[in-house]
Amino acid sequence: MESREMTVHISRIREIRDNYPDILKRWRAESGEKLICSKCDSIPPEITAALGIRMVRYPSFMKEEECGNIFDAFIHSAGAESCCAGDSMSAPRYKITLPGGYGEDAAVSIHNETASMLEEAFRVDIKNISPT
Repeated sequence: MESREMTVHISRIREIRDNYPDILKRWRAESGEKLICSKCDSIPPEITAALGIRMVRYPSFMKEEECGNIFDAFIHSAGAESCCAGDSMSAPRYKITLPGGYGEDAAVSIHNETASMLEEAFRVDIKNISPT
């Protein structure tokens, strides 16, 4: 890759980083979907997406004061610090307990934690997901 090409790509990445809160706000307004901020990846995105809820991994470059009214909920694992944890954040915060292993017990635990979070944060029943 030539230096000029690299400069263009880096400029575009910086533009996204610098405008990230506005990009999220615009996307949320245009899509009408709810937006969750999370530091953990253990909630299956297919489940939340099926309910019109998108999860965004909290980027390290985003300042807490930029969170404002962007997110509908903040999720973090029990024992970890929440993204955008300031008292000025109006969206609910939800802690999930991550399973200690793998297999069926872990899957059941993740399902139950996800169902509880959806009910508490959005009053959505996970059973409303239609396979069609």
